[in-house]
Amino acid sequence: MAKITYIEIAGKEYPMSFSLGASKKIAARFGSVEKMGNLLDNEGEVTEKTIDGLVFVLELLICQGCAYKNFFEADTPKDPKAPVDSEGRYVPPTTEELEIACGITDIKAISKSLAEAIGKSNQTEVETQPDDKKNEGAMPVETR
Repeated sequence: MAKITYIEIAGKEYPMSFSLGASKKIAARFGSVEKMGNLLDNEGEVTEKTIDGLVFVLELLICQGCAYKNFFEADTPKDPKAPVDSEGRYVPPTTEELEIACGITDIKAISKSLAEAIGKSNQTEVETQPDDKKNEGAMPVETR
């Protein structure tokens, strides 16, 4: 199951994925994934460091989401708001495009969307199959 969430930026619905690749790059930049989480929870002063961190994570999760869609869902129909090129491939925005499209008032919404993407990617999917042998020796129950 795809663990993709979406964020709307400048009229386009960008896919986001918190993959192992994203986790690795986040750990390299922030020291750990947990330290990056502190950035999303930041309710204090908005600094250049905060903005740079949010844009880095946003761009990274969108890049991973676009890569996922291009690798595993290339043949699926695209939404009209999907950020695709003339060949139908998802194209992530650049850092500059994100910094131009997003404003300071968008920071809370971006943080919430990033947290949602991380949360969805951390959900575990469990598949079960019926065990026909489980009740193999049980006595049948009579109904009247």
